[in-house]
Amino acid sequence: MTAETPAANKLGHGKYRRDLDGLRGISMLWILIYHNFPSVMPNGYLAIDMFFIVSGLLITRIVIDQIDSGRFTFRNFFERRIRRILPALLVALLATLVAGAAILMRFEYEQLARHFLASVLFFQNFQLMGEAGYFDHASIYKPLRHVWSLAVEEQFYFVWPAVLVLGFRFAISRAWLTAILVASSFLYAQLAFDALSESYYSPFARAWELLSGGLAAIILNRVGWTYFYRWGPWLAALGIGLMAISMLMPLAVLDFATWTPLIPVVGTLLVILGGETNWMSRILIQNRLVVSTGLISYSLYLWHWPILSFATIVYDAMPPHALRVAGIALSFLIAWASWRFIEEPARKVWSFRKLCFLLASILVASAAVIALVLLRPLSAEERRDDRVNDLIAGWHWDYSENEICREAFGDEADTFCYQSRAGAAEIMLIGDSLANHLTPGIIDQPRFEGANVLSIGRCRLVAWTSAEPSQCELQDRVLAASDKVDLVIVGEAWPAIDEQGRFDFKSRSVRVADPHGVRFRKDLLARLRSFARPGRRIVVVGPKPELGYDVRRCFGRPLVAPSETCRLTARQVEGGSTQRVRAMLKEVVDQVPGAILVDPAPLFCDANGCDYVSREGLPYMRDNVHFSTLGSDRVAGLIARELARSDR
Repeated sequence: MTAETPAANKLGHGKYRRDLDGLRGISMLWILIYHNFPSVMPNGYLAIDMFFIVSGLLITRIVIDQIDSGRFTFRNFFERRIRRILPALLVALLATLVAGAAILMRFEYEQLARHFLASVLFFQNFQLMGEAGYFDHASIYKPLRHVWSLAVEEQFYFVWPAVLVLGFRFAISRAWLTAILVASSFLYAQLAFDALSESYYSPFARAWELLSGGLAAIILNRVGWTYFYRWGPWLAALGIGLMAISMLMPLAVLDFATWTPLIPVVGTLLVILGGETNWMSRILIQNRLVVSTGLISYSLYLWHWPILSFATIVYDAMPPHALRVAGIALSFLIAWASWRFIEEPARKVWSFRKLCFLLASILVASAAVIALVLLRPLSAEERRDDRVNDLIAGWHWDYSENEICREAFGDEADTFCYQSRAGAAEIMLIGDSLANHLTPGIIDQPRFEGANVLSIGRCRLVAWTSAEPSQCELQDRVLAASDKVDLVIVGEAWPAIDEQGRFDFKSRSVRVADPHGVRFRKDLLARLRSFARPGRRIVVVGPKPELGYDVRRCFGRPLVAPSETCRLTARQVEGGSTQRVRAMLKEVVDQVPGAILVDPAPLFCDANGCDYVSREGLPYMRDNVHFSTLGSDRVAGLIARELARSDR
């Protein structure tokens, strides 16, 4: 998300295009509103596509002008990119590392260090793509997440100048070549990905947006940059209208898909073609506020996200409105200082040798901060904190999937595919993530020592309550083909039941009206009975009282005290539906041959309430609903004891 400075924005007759800074300013303002007040601008994430258009236009214009005049060299091109990108970026990264040392837990800082390296090497988009998954933290908890767009740009600019140079040397039409690449990248984005996260971060799926700006530059360079000015007001009106529609249309109508960036892309191109002389552009695009924001947009983009992210991490929720507004004001202040004292001198004043020395110094300082936080010896209390970090280590859950399972079952299993060793499974966990989180405890439980444990698929026990009912079919098919499975362990996020007996299935995916759970009971019984066969035991793990907040709130950060205790009072437990759900499950399970109901609540609860922190101060939970490995061990021990008792 970068841009050339005014002195470099010379398009046609050496004239500075004020409207291009205006477009960057509008995009940046929309991004600020979207990130801080998402309900006001539900599709503000599409503003990044406008940045890509402007960037592609400006860089392509500069490169083809230098190629045609015989002045282009890769050395000069990449020196310009280094001067433009790295100084402000590395300062922002160093500041983020320092702030993270004061705010983040150790496992969070380890992720921040990985993101720092990915940002410096411009592969943050691939890093985030690899982290995407069921247990991935929301993006707001990743202070360097926003650098993905910069990585996409720089990956593109590592290649694009070479393509233009080769096209010039072999007399290939720039317009046709670029048009073909635009179409190819756009089609690739539509067809090549199963997950939107992959398309969102992929440079190959994003290249068409940068190339569209480049194509506009190539065409305008041929026909003249004022060619379309005669239709300027109409083009600007239509373009601004498309941009506004893409930002403001309700999510229910316009959610992110691989084609939706077409709307802001076309809108931005129309505004550019309309030029800067028409009255609509002068009023809406080129006013002082918008253009001034465009001038500092690069630094503003670099700083606004870490500020909001750290505030959200401290609150473990979006901060109060007043604090968000203060964060925006602080972002503007720091961005102006960054533009004035870093961007401008790096581009205009400092020698390249001096600049490289300063950049190397910042990198060394960054490495020193990371080493100080992650490599220094720990005190006894810090070692306990380190164990806490291991138990609640965010998106990193070792038992989601592994190569043994993927080799056996391919990619058909969505999210969960973990097997303790190769060969036929003997214990199978069936359900959603609340079955999978029992995996480490079952594997380590002495009663099940040596057994081959399989956790596969993600589907609630009753398919019509699940977002992915096809995963139920997969689980049933795998179980039917596994003759050696003699123990099936079942767990899920069971529906809540209120005092009037009404069921809440906690899912927008429910496709059947069943307010009192009549059909749910019937279908649950049928599926559990389908698991039964002579000699096979079935364990249904019941509900536990839920905290209602992330376990991280119960453990202090370096400069932030805990905001919760991870304890529930007896009144809070009684006010929940755990007992009613347990009674419903017992009624069903008692009708299934070989099945028992295991109630985990007594492991953590007594007459005074529930406590999800051990006497040693370690968490039994890893987030708000899932057991940590410590909690999983306790429940697995209970399962072993209940099976032994039922065998007598």
